[in-house]
Amino acid sequence: MLVGPTGTGKSNITKVLTSALTARSADHAEKKGADKETWTITRLNPRSITQDQLYGERDESGEF
Repeated sequence: MLVGPTGTGKSNITKVLTSALTARSADHAEKKGADKETWTITRLNPRSITQDQLYGERDESGEF
């Protein structure tokens, strides 16, 4: 989760992080012969779901 005031570079940070993770996945895939992963960002309105859905919750047994 990335939050902050307007104009502080949140969008640029997510673009750079997504590009870096995708590039690292490509390097790893070449070395190991695995499939390349493509990272994407999904934005959502936090008011459209409950806090437990957003952050996760533990049940009675303590499982997350």
